[in-house]
Amino acid sequence: MIDIVSIDQCVLCGSCVDSCPVGAISFEKEHHGSKYPQIDGQRCIGCQRCEQACPVLNIAEDASRQEPMGYAAMHTDDAVRKESSSGGVFAALADAVISAGGYVCGAVLTEDLSVEHIVSNDPKQIVRMRGSKYVQSRMTGVYREIEKLVKQNIPVLFSGCPCQAAALKTFLGNDYPSLYIADVICHGIPSISSWRTYLIIQEKRYKSRVEDVQFRDKSKGWHSSSVKLRFSNGKELYVRNNEDIYYKNAFIGNVTLKESCYQCVFRGCRSGSDLTLGDFWGAEVALPDMDDNKGLSAVLVHTEKGKELLERIGVEKRNVSYELILRGNKNLEQSPLVSPKRSPYYACAEKEGEVAAMESFLVESIAQRYRRKIRYLLRRMKHAVTGKKTLY
Repeated sequence: MIDIVSIDQCVLCGSCVDSCPVGAISFEKEHHGSKYPQIDGQRCIGCQRCEQACPVLNIAEDASRQEPMGYAAMHTDDAVRKESSSGGVFAALADAVISAGGYVCGAVLTEDLSVEHIVSNDPKQIVRMRGSKYVQSRMTGVYREIEKLVKQNIPVLFSGCPCQAAALKTFLGNDYPSLYIADVICHGIPSISSWRTYLIIQEKRYKSRVEDVQFRDKSKGWHSSSVKLRFSNGKELYVRNNEDIYYKNAFIGNVTLKESCYQCVFRGCRSGSDLTLGDFWGAEVALPDMDDNKGLSAVLVHTEKGKELLERIGVEKRNVSYELILRGNKNLEQSPLVSPKRSPYYACAEKEGEVAAMESFLVESIAQRYRRKIRYLLRRMKHAVTGKKTLY
């Protein structure tokens, strides 16, 4: 049974739920703000299909995989790039698959501001899949939908985190020619409860309900991406990613990530994907002629199928080395370190609630904010004097 997978191993992909023929598995067991699969022993028939579908228990051998081909790429339509987190390559891939009569599976923000994967061929739904969502996505149901489509040889493009891509491969068991899998360069995934807590704090502070979120708004440029919140009273809040308590402190600060992210077994291009997509961080130094501050994608090609799809989409692209992409995307190979704030954060959350924990450990004090702004200004002054830029 799937309960042999420990909490620090489970990636919350949900493939075990879709694989169970009697509906004996549900996400009920809670740990540090995330819900983990739990088996109803009275309903379980011991078929072991959940174990066969688990990507952690069935990590694919990758010894034969060669170093991927690397590209810097951008969509030729600036309007599409504006709606995308990086260079809009996912949008171009999706258009190509839809034009061929296929479907796309990607993450969307729901009305209650949670995140789930859906399968659709509706262009309006595909637009919802654009942009990063730094919240654990619900995946249950989509594995079966994708299986039905690819068994009919209908093209499907899947986009998700490396663990989700690996889960789809394991669930299907076969390499279907009509399936294209694109995973993303992943730092880690924060708990759903920390996301909910962040929204509660913002709604309390601004006295209005949050109706919409963009995690990487580019109104001030790609290099100055912001978390944008739209409230029910019509007000909008823009907070730079490097200042936002959820993005900077909970997410990038490695406080509320799920346990398996700290020792992810799918880094190093081990998900079995055809393509890997991400931001081309460091482009202002490495590729200044391509960097127009509107977004540039890093693309890694792992298979001939992925190469074929990339070659038939409308993007401007340039060959680059894997090492150059890795230089600005260490998370391709390295898992994040556990924050020293993590244990006291959850100890506080257990005693006083997560709102108190987030306000105590993740909200900047006035002194901390002042010191950060001074450091930022000093860096700007140094760059203005020396004329040098750094890659990080």
